[in-house]
Amino acid sequence: MVASFHVDSDHSLERGFQSFDDTMEGLVKRIAGRSKERRADEVVSKGFNFIDAGKKSRRPFFLWLDFYDPHYDYDPPAPLKKQFESDPYTGEVAHLDAQIGVLVEGLHSRGLDLSTDILFVASHGEGLGDHGETGHGTYLFETTARVPLIVIPAPDRTGPGRDASRAAGGAPEVVKQTIGLIDVAPTIYALAGVTPPASLDGRSQREVVTGAKPGAPAQRLFLVEAMEPLLAYGWSPMYAVIEGDHKIVQATRVEAFDLGSDPGETKPIQPIPDWAERLKAFGQPLARQPELAEPEKMRILEAAAALDLPWKDRPTCLEKNSFADPRDRIDLNDRLFRARVAMDQGMIGLAGTLSQEVLQSDPGNFTALELVSFLLVRNGPALMLMDSLEVLQCNYPLRGSGYHIYGHEMQKERKFDKAEKALNVFKLIDPTGEEPYYDLAGVYAEQDQRDRAFEYLAKA
Repeated sequence: MVASFHVDSDHSLERGFQSFDDTMEGLVKRIAGRSKERRADEVVSKGFNFIDAGKKSRRPFFLWLDFYDPHYDYDPPAPLKKQFESDPYTGEVAHLDAQIGVLVEGLHSRGLDLSTDILFVASHGEGLGDHGETGHGTYLFETTARVPLIVIPAPDRTGPGRDASRAAGGAPEVVKQTIGLIDVAPTIYALAGVTPPASLDGRSQREVVTGAKPGAPAQRLFLVEAMEPLLAYGWSPMYAVIEGDHKIVQATRVEAFDLGSDPGETKPIQPIPDWAERLKAFGQPLARQPELAEPEKMRILEAAAALDLPWKDRPTCLEKNSFADPRDRIDLNDRLFRARVAMDQGMIGLAGTLSQEVLQSDPGNFTALELVSFLLVRNGPALMLMDSLEVLQCNYPLRGSGYHIYGHEMQKERKFDKAEKALNVFKLIDPTGEEPYYDLAGVYAEQDQRDRAFEYLAKA
């Protein structure tokens, strides 16, 4: 049961599931930082519908419930909205926590809690201003990288004493040594008694979570990475290697921390001598924008050439990747976050000002160029838009945003042939996304091509 577009079938995550429910009302608005989503109570309700529908078969089941509530924009439901008026993020966490309780109680009332393994895991934390990061995805501080993993194994799988402790409402056991999300899938396979695929990464932690082998798991190396700086901004990606309390973080420079004595990561220490070799153990770090396969690249460029874009013979390309260390761009990252929030809230002038401030310091920043172009297609002079799109497309010819925005402008000017061609290039780049199909449907609808419009709406 999917709660947001981040894990919907557009990303091919439905493979292997007999049922994959990602149908939600509304359309994704990625550029504004918003998305369609389901609240946790709806996800839990749909989960119980699935469980109840299969109750007669008495067959084992695997149910994945995706929860999205503690994400911007933070808007907890009543009465939590009023209770957490000054801290809406915590209000959304409280709502999710309550719904997890509903889920566990629902399993109990159906007599399934004693035969069901329950795993609760988060994908990331939220910066909320720590180290200057408001959201998540750009940096690798513990605030966003360290996440909860809560496992409630079925009682018949637990070791000596664990059943009695659980029945008596005893305190949960805390495993302090690091376990990675990479271990979740192997652990689920092991709990279910199913042999995992040989290619699966990670290690089963079944003996740890069931108490079959008391004590912490063996200490290992874990890799954490943030690719958003490279893909969204043209900055250096970030990598971290964690071994016990020792953490090494690399972008264009290296920092190390002792998480035992400095959990807030405020006092860098000298890295251990062989840190580079430890990082190499995970493979070669990505050092530039990933390239498309040559045939795919040529199809896109040929389709783009047929657009006869007004700037195609006078490109003024910038050096698109500043490859700056994200830790040296904290102020720009904050401005981009605030620009998205401002655009989301209809404060177009502020969004434009913040985006332009970023471009003054970082003229090839993809996200800032994209934001400015979207703002101009909505509210700006066509000439300024074309100048912005020239820079965007010259530097990022294989990204869909420029063709998407140009298609909107041509539609606005009722140049439907050019709009259709541009949006078809966008569709070529993003063939599984809903936006190209929805926008093409709009172009056809404006030309009274109703059958074609409905055909594309059905694909959106």
